[in-house]
Amino acid sequence: MKYNNKIVAIKTFAILFYVNDWIQSLESEEKRREEYLEEKKKSKETSFFDIARKYTDHKKKLRKMDKLLEEWQPRKFENGYEHFTIKDGTPEANAIKFLECIKKGNFGTPVSLYFENIFGKVSVKEKAGLFRKEYEDITLDSYSITKIDDKGASVTHVYISMVYSLDGVCKNKELVFRMIYEKQGEVENRLIEGGEWKIVNIEGIIDQLKS
Repeated sequence: MKYNNKIVAIKTFAILFYVNDWIQSLESEEKRREEYLEEKKKSKETSFFDIARKYTDHKKKLRKMDKLLEEWQPRKFENGYEHFTIKDGTPEANAIKFLECIKKGNFGTPVSLYFENIFGKVSVKEKAGLFRKEYEDITLDSYSITKIDDKGASVTHVYISMVYSLDGVCKNKELVFRMIYEKQGEVENRLIEGGEWKIVNIEGIIDQLKS
């Protein structure tokens, strides 16, 4: 081979550059492989620690729930409900809130009382339209609490005596509001702050009125 030939020399240099790039490529590939394996190892370690942390957090929550269950006691209403003062943040307050909104023709606010754990996120416009249609033939005249039954740390049944008109006909009936304490879509003990009382049978109230 005549290396003093310019064409041959150019081809030789091209081959040398190719071989050099190929060697660097192999070294780079090995480096990338090592980086991938290292990242995979870290990922496994992170996953393990995440699982361990979640398990620990879950155990802590269970211990806290057990403690709160021991602390919680159902309320006693020894003086009855005739002169009973309704306090904000209680299940009976939200049951009355629902009726007051319906009576005033406010059909949007009651949508916030939907139980998210069952119904998920609901459309205010859609549900408000549903309430408007369902209650258009009903006029609420008066209502009063007849009984409050704290079934558990997260559940209360509120019984309300209703006087109302359906298609112009006066009626008197006792309704049951099944209330449940919810925080961020999860059922919680009522002793935990930041939750809200929701109406589990919110779509069944109209059936009680019309039955």
